[in-house]
Amino acid sequence: MRKNNIQQITKGAMLSAIIGVFMLLNTMTSLTLFAIFPYLIPIPFILYTKEYGYPQGILMLVVVFILGIFLTPIEQVFLVAMYGTIGIVYGDLAKRNFSDKPIILLTFVGTIIIYAIMMFLFSSIYGFDIIGEMKQLTALVNEMMQARPELLPSIQKMIRPIVLMSFVMSAFLEAIVIHYLVNILFLFLKIKPIPKVKWSQVKYPQALGLLAAVMALGGLWADQNKLLKNNSEIMLFLSILGFVYLGFLGLIFFYSQEKLKRFRLYSIIVLLFTLDFYAPVHVGIGLFTSITNYWRKGHE
Repeated sequence: MRKNNIQQITKGAMLSAIIGVFMLLNTMTSLTLFAIFPYLIPIPFILYTKEYGYPQGILMLVVVFILGIFLTPIEQVFLVAMYGTIGIVYGDLAKRNFSDKPIILLTFVGTIIIYAIMMFLFSSIYGFDIIGEMKQLTALVNEMMQARPELLPSIQKMIRPIVLMSFVMSAFLEAIVIHYLVNILFLFLKIKPIPKVKWSQVKYPQALGLLAAVMALGGLWADQNKLLKNNSEIMLFLSILGFVYLGFLGLIFFYSQEKLKRFRLYSIIVLLFTLDFYAPVHVGIGLFTSITNYWRKGHE
């Protein structure tokens, strides 16, 4: 028992020191390290939490937070804390033998929350100014489209959704990178791998689909009626998240049953050609499957 405690303390100290070195290097490189490799932050927390559980993971997070105050600016410490929380949740789910796809989705949700905090609450601190990026892109489009002014209004309308969609996709790719880096480490360290399932076999909660529908439709309604002008970007961001989730459910619906196999290629083509309309066919299918609780009933 005593040997196990010493081993636990040693591993915690070693992993905390690794994060401490990472924070110090980030400070020495003018905070560019976290900007380029933020997906490396959760990995030590994942390894420690998977082995010893979330209470020990939280204790490690507290130690890292205190250590970080002396090594890097406070806003970077909070960034480590946010990504560390993702690592603790991931590690706890892995310890509970969750399959890979729910873990990826929850990691994606956690990353989206971090992005939202950085974009809308602390953009001036983290330099993640989404409004400024939209203004720069708008100015660039205005300059490029001087020869075709008739196309300018329709293109300007697409700027906000495109920029916000890019952040959503970046968050998803970051979640994927975290997942695969962790699994490579699991193989290297001979740790039991996370069970794999197909995206179409996940039991997506009915409530989540209904919430996505409220976000999608509510965001569009607020934007069209010019409500909550100060928070219009937040509303549009939530709206796009809702559309992405429902569209995703609509796409994988064609992979959920063997008899729909011949429609899979067509579904991808339709999705690609209707993205600028928020993929109404796939969103409609995703909403229908959520309302009918298809993803729970179909896998029980």
